Amino acid sequence: MQEEKPRKQSPCICLKYCLKKHINEISALTRKNILIFSRNKYITFLLLICPLFICAYLHQIQIIVDQYTASLANPHPKEISISQIPKCYGDDCITLGIGLTGGPTEWTDYVIDHIAKSSGLKKNKDIKVLTTQDPLSFIKYIKENMNTTGAGLILCSNYMDFPDNNYLKRIHCDDTKGQVYLIVYNFTEVSKDIFDPNLPNPLEISALSVKLAVDSAIASYHARKKGLKDIFFEAVIQSYPLPENRFLKGYDAVSMTGPLYFFIPPMFVFGLLISEIVKEKELKLRNGLSVIGVSATAFWVSWFIVAFFFSFMTTNSLILSGYLFQFDLFLKTNYLVLLILFLTYSLTMMILGFMISTLINSVKLSYTVSYTFLLGGLVLQNFFTSPTLMKLFHFEGLPDWMYWVKIAFSYYPPFSFSKIFSDIAAKAGSLPNYHERKWESGPGYFWDDFFTERSGWVFGNRYVVPSSFDTLMDLLWNCFILIVFTWYFDHIVEGNRGRSSPPWFIFTYEYWGIKRKNPLTEEIELRNIPASNLVKNDNTEITEGIKLDKIWKKYPRAKTCAVKPLSLIIEKEECVSIIGHNGAGKTTLLSMLTGLLSPSGGTAYVSGYDINYELGKVHQTIGYCPQFNILWDEMTGTEHLWLFAKLRNIPLEIRQELVDQKLQEVNLGKAGNKTVGTYSGGMKRRLSVAISSIGNPSVIFMDEPTTGMDPITRRQVWRLIQNMKKDRVIILTTHSMEEAEILSDRIVVMVDGEIKCSGPSLYLKNHYGEGYKVELIDNNPKTLWEHLSLIIPSLKLVDISGSSLFISIPRTEPKIAQMFFETVEELKIQDWGLKNSSLEEVFMKVTGSLRDL
Repeated sequence: MQEEKPRKQSPCICLKYCLKKHINEISALTRKNILIFSRNKYITFLLLICPLFICAYLHQIQIIVDQYTASLANPHPKEISISQIPKCYGDDCITLGIGLTGGPTEWTDYVIDHIAKSSGLKKNKDIKVLTTQDPLSFIKYIKENMNTTGAGLILCSNYMDFPDNNYLKRIHCDDTKGQVYLIVYNFTEVSKDIFDPNLPNPLEISALSVKLAVDSAIASYHARKKGLKDIFFEAVIQSYPLPENRFLKGYDAVSMTGPLYFFIPPMFVFGLLISEIVKEKELKLRNGLSVIGVSATAFWVSWFIVAFFFSFMTTNSLILSGYLFQFDLFLKTNYLVLLILFLTYSLTMMILGFMISTLINSVKLSYTVSYTFLLGGLVLQNFFTSPTLMKLFHFEGLPDWMYWVKIAFSYYPPFSFSKIFSDIAAKAGSLPNYHERKWESGPGYFWDDFFTERSGWVFGNRYVVPSSFDTLMDLLWNCFILIVFTWYFDHIVEGNRGRSSPPWFIFTYEYWGIKRKNPLTEEIELRNIPASNLVKNDNTEITEGIKLDKIWKKYPRAKTCAVKPLSLIIEKEECVSIIGHNGAGKTTLLSMLTGLLSPSGGTAYVSGYDINYELGKVHQTIGYCPQFNILWDEMTGTEHLWLFAKLRNIPLEIRQELVDQKLQEVNLGKAGNKTVGTYSGGMKRRLSVAISSIGNPSVIFMDEPTTGMDPITRRQVWRLIQNMKKDRVIILTTHSMEEAEILSDRIVVMVDGEIKCSGPSLYLKNHYGEGYKVELIDNNPKTLWEHLSLIIPSLKLVDISGSSLFISIPRTEPKIAQMFFETVEELKIQDWGLKNSSLEEVFMKVTGSLRDL
């Protein structure tokens, strides 16, 4: 036997029970969330290794910068020989083109021969005299034959005054005063310096080689005249040594771009959590949890635990990746400091996501919001990564507008994160020293630095940057503000908890637990019985039925009421079916009774509790099978029943037995370990029916419970519902007249938000039906009808089809029925059948649909 509970329990017992209930709900919902993420293992795995990819990317950037910096340095330039003119290879390629200002002379022939000999070139092939007229004709030839001549040489074999133009400077060419020559080369050849591609190479090797060869030939020419041997000059050239670029040496990719890239992992978790929470809201899953009494506190705490888990894992993945790639900023900073920074920032973003999820109702919109925050955040992070910008925001004597901009940014979590990161980078990473024009590596970031301000001068202005601890307090303050907004919007935005509260709900008596007297609860014993005790004794009587007291609902902007004032009493152990056309108000009525919608007026009492003031107690006593399935595709049928059994405080020792029993009752024993995403529509409805009865609720609401079921399964569920009627009230809506007739003790017909009639099936048929229906089979049904209508004028013709005649006999006139049957026997009709009015006919008549046909 169940232990009798006192009418009034002490505050300590109530507090202990509430605490146990919340812990149980948090545990169940957290397990549910973990199961969902574990089934989405690829997304979960990607979240955890995302920091590794980011650190690998930063490491690669660091390698590229270091290699480029090293490539710019050349402490030991190579010696390059210019003793020979580089040979030009290719078809019709001339290594050295020669132009003469006149005809050939002795010294020009000697110079050409000497150049060919010293450089190993062939005359008339590698070396060609292109023109013997004037320099302009030589230049014209070069222009008309692009990319065919490596270098050009103009020898003054006759006097000529060079004109002043773009190619030749104004000089005098007079071979009587010595050997004069002019070298022509392509001076637009660019250097290898990618930062200044327009800078010509200062060392034109081909031009220097030609000059050395010509000078060697001229010197040899004069030596031969004096009887000396030929002279061959040899020379090498060498560039100046280039030191490492001090503007790039010591560049730290992590210190400079860390806030930009480390901003990304929490944003992935941010977007995933928003989409999952909004998904539960869009699919009405959270509403289903609210109906059975799951508190909003348990719902949010369970999601916070999941957010903390992912934040903690991604944070540690990021820190370990930083250690793996040997980033100075991680190696020189205390692990606890890094953990506090990344974890606090990540959790702040998660709570921001919670707040956003209370404002939107569409998964598609949640993706848009997530992408907007990610892309917009990346744009802002490009500015926040600058250490100088952080100093500018903390100049002494800031303009008023700049001060308010800083205040606004302080409520944006990534800004505070970037500021603390720049504090750490200033001590543990490498940052540019603009005064000395070089990069400086910090000594390391220690605990003392966490509480120390930074100050200095930039551009002649003094700055004082608050300590990292102060900024961390800003982040925690942001957390608190976001939690308050989440709590507030969760109350006032419709669709979060089911019924919404007014914006001023905090000032209402109900919010603070000040309730008006309930006339029904004064007459019955209010037992605060945990759901864990309900399964121990099926005979526990905790229900006093349902009473509707002029309850009505009108939606905003609607012209008429969806549900007009209704008054109705439903006793315990009674199954009531509500039938009506689409839009009649059936689902709206159930939504008000279960707390998903607030009544516009009136009230109702469920198990003796007022739905307006004692909704929490109502939720503890009801079960609900809504039109939408309260199911998660990633979980199995067994896991669903286990979840709701735990939420209903079913004792652990009988929980598995109860789960197996419910699966067998709805014929899902073999599919219990399959994920619900693989179920058919009928299987999902059966599982929803099984869930509604867990915890032995005193009232069960079912909104079209057998939709989508095959005939055999439908009848199995009907037997289950019939067995569930003992000691409880069942209210179901349906479009199936057969279902309503078989299951119901009473049928309620709703039309346009009103109850048109109510009573047992037989009563409705007798009261609203057209009487008995008779089918007569005859070869000439028209003649038969004319004969019968003459004898019994009160008969009504329903239809004549083929050889069948359908007639209605008024139930209110028994003598007419007797006369009719006597007449039929005398006429010796082939065959005839009798039946009562159907429930469908009653429904058509009551709703007026028969007149519309």
